[in-house]
Amino acid sequence: VAQTAAEANNSVRKVQSAWAIASITFHQGDLGRAVRLMDACLADYEALKIRRSAVQDPGIMCLCYSSWGHWQLGNPDESIRRAHLAVQNARDSGHKFSMAEAHGFRAAAHYFRGEFEAALQDADKAVEICEESGFRVWLAHAMVVRGRLRTALGDTLTGNSEMHRGCELWSATGAMVTRPFYLVLRAEGEALAGNAGAGLTLLGEAMSIVERCGERYYLPEVHRQMGELMMQLEAGGAPAAGGGGASAGAWLDNAERHLMDSAGIARQLQMGSLQLRSAMSMARLRQRQGRGADAAAALAAALKQINGGEGTLDVRNARSLLEQLGAAVIA
Repeated sequence: VAQTAAEANNSVRKVQSAWAIASITFHQGDLGRAVRLMDACLADYEALKIRRSAVQDPGIMCLCYSSWGHWQLGNPDESIRRAHLAVQNARDSGHKFSMAEAHGFRAAAHYFRGEFEAALQDADKAVEICEESGFRVWLAHAMVVRGRLRTALGDTLTGNSEMHRGCELWSATGAMVTRPFYLVLRAEGEALAGNAGAGLTLLGEAMSIVERCGERYYLPEVHRQMGELMMQLEAGGAPAAGGGGASAGAWLDNAERHLMDSAGIARQLQMGSLQLRSAMSMARLRQRQGRGADAAAALAAALKQINGGEGTLDVRNARSLLEQLGAAVIA
């Protein structure tokens, strides 16, 4: 009996250690390797004869984070499949902490796919569970995601306020991890409210955290949103950064630099979905410059990197933009 218990403890420690390494790899931005590590960890977890109870269930964690990873890698259908499985497994386990986590991550997966109503249902459920059980970390996550969804659905005042409160709650836990992602969501919400300058300030904070901590998994979106907000400022006739009489068109020069950085990093990290978003943003910039045809080939190539996801918002938008550019979309 003692030997069996020792073997079980060793197996559990192995799974917990494997999950920790996979999580670090994810946040560093090596998502392909992170997903492979999570799949191996999940296989070991499922083979356990005895599963010790823990605050964080490594099996649910692997499903949640690999769902996120698959979306960024360009596999939106596999992403939502894993998110559904995480919720189902968490419900079957009756483990409240895992249920809060799984619903929060499925909300993010639906958000990435542009399924805002479905995402809002999951975010509401995550908030409900967290408030009942006192799970501050996952409550903060769910609040930020829910706030972003509200801005996407048109309620920018309530949504931006909730994101701000969620970020404050997250920071109060002492957590630094994931903050760049949340800051990007807040910047997007500010942009929707017409506050591009405030959004750029948030993105500057996100960039600072990335540089200090090396959390690169959402770095392409930090750069891309900087480019998008600079285009918004240029369109609104804002004075160029730095003053000195420079033309407002200088915003476009800076926007182009950030969009090129976004595309390069996404390509280097093999993040298909973020490559597609970068290509769409660059195509919109080229349209403004009267060079839309220059971006069509890159956009078509980026679209081919997406596996499935035919009904998702990004794929629909990319196809629509290609049509505007007069480019033939090769199925």
